Amino acid sequence: MDKDIVYDEYEISIAANQIENYAEFLGDCLQEYQNILTELKTKGIRDEKVCAQIDELIDTISPYKHHIYQEGKNLKNMANMAMREVENIDKYTFTFDIMSSIRSILSRFLF
Repeated sequence: MDKDIVYDEYEISIAANQIENYAEFLGDCLQEYQNILTELKTKGIRDEKVCAQIDELIDTISPYKHHIYQEGKNLKNMANMAMREVENIDKYTFTFDIMSSIRSILSRFLF
C-alpha cells in the first residue's frame, strides 16, 4: 500500500517566505557590517596594516551576502517545486478551496 503525503500548503508557503526574508535580512546585516568597517577605516583608523586587515575582512565577507541571499531563494523555489510535484502526481481531485489559495498568496506578504 502506498503511503499518503499530507501537507499544509499554507504552512509551507509561510515557512518558505520566512526563510527567504531571513536570508535577505542576513544579507542586509552583512552589508551594514561592511559599511561600518568601511567607515571605521576611512574615518577612524589610519594605520596601514590595520586598514589592510579591514580591507581583507570586507573582501572575505562580500561573497557571503550573495550566497546567503541565493540560498534563501533556492530553498523557497525548492519548496514551491515540491508542492507543484505533489499536485501533479496526486490522483485525488480536491474541490476548489478559494480560502486556501488566498492564504497561500497572502503568506507571501506576511513576513
